[in-house]
Amino acid sequence: MSKSGVYAHFGSKDQVFEELLMAALPTTEDSFSVFLSEANGSIQEIAEAYIDKLYARLDSPLAAPTFQLLIAESKRVPGLIERWHANILLKMRASSQALVDECVRQGVMRQSALTEHFEIVLCPIVYWLAKCVLLGERAEDTGLSLVKMREIHKKMFLELLLP
Repeated sequence: MSKSGVYAHFGSKDQVFEELLMAALPTTEDSFSVFLSEANGSIQEIAEAYIDKLYARLDSPLAAPTFQLLIAESKRVPGLIERWHANILLKMRASSQALVDECVRQGVMRQSALTEHFEIVLCPIVYWLAKCVLLGERAEDTGLSLVKMREIHKKMFLELLLP
């Protein structure tokens, strides 16, 4: 596709960047609260399915380059990043945290550092993305593949949540 073809669909480079962000990064539909409210099964089955869903996004060839672009371009387009943060991330955090708090009150999940600040559930994913950005294709060769990271993440998630 030519440059003129791109700009026939998008008014600016910032619009292209915004579309890329919205396509590749988590949306409110990826929040744990949406996932949990639609799921059936035990908390273990739900947690495992949620982690699988998160890692399916990481398996996309867009994941690491988009993360790298997000870091590189965040100073250039702070308004765009702030809108994504306010309209997506903060809403995801609030809805997920409220649902997790209710699960703790009902005894479905035990209180832990993870339930008190549920957004830290994403830390292993951010670690993986940073590793991919820094090491590129060598990230898989460091003794901790994406498949292994997913299994460790599931185990950690369940150890911190199950009563």
